[in-house]
Amino acid sequence: MNIFENENYKEIISAMILENPGRGYQKKLSDAAGCKSSYLSMVINSYYNLAPEHALNLCHFWGFDDLQIEYFLLLVNLGRSGTGKM
Repeated sequence: MNIFENENYKEIISAMILENPGRGYQKKLSDAAGCKSSYLSMVINSYYNLAPEHALNLCHFWGFDDLQIEYFLLLVNLGRSGTGKM
């Protein structure tokens, strides 16, 4: 997956889940992020946002390189901002 084609980190998470079909992948993500599965589900499906430390943990789980990590964290910070403008 090319994460740079996305402007929303939630789309990246959803795409990663779709790319890894099978039982329990979302639970593996929540464990890797260091949060509860219900929290991750709320992040994906509502207005909740990941904490930066959870986002960084996911980046390491997915094996992102430095540029991908920086981009993903920027998207998370954008999602957490009040205006949402780039």
